[in-house]
Amino acid sequence: MLGNGNAEKRQTERRQVVLDWLWKRCPDVKDLAFRILLWVFNAKRPLQMNELRELVCIEIGDKDIKHHLKEERLVDVCESLVVYDNSTGTVRFTH
Repeated sequence: MLGNGNAEKRQTERRQVVLDWLWKRCPDVKDLAFRILLWVFNAKRPLQMNELRELVCIEIGDKDIKHHLKEERLVDVCESLVVYDNSTGTVRFTH
């Protein structure tokens, strides 16, 4: 069991490194990444990719959806923190 605790600690440290790195990125990329992470984290159920695309494209006061980002972009901008499960169509945290 001790090894498992160390693995969890290393995983937490790796996540923190990625979050710190995301924080230092350009404002547009950082904003998109954190919006994605917040939606995935706060969702009551796993989000479908098409739902996440719409959610991150809507700004306060918008009357319609401006554009859709590609699946790859939504996942890549969050580095290794989220994955797209092609078989279910959902976006989730990696661990």
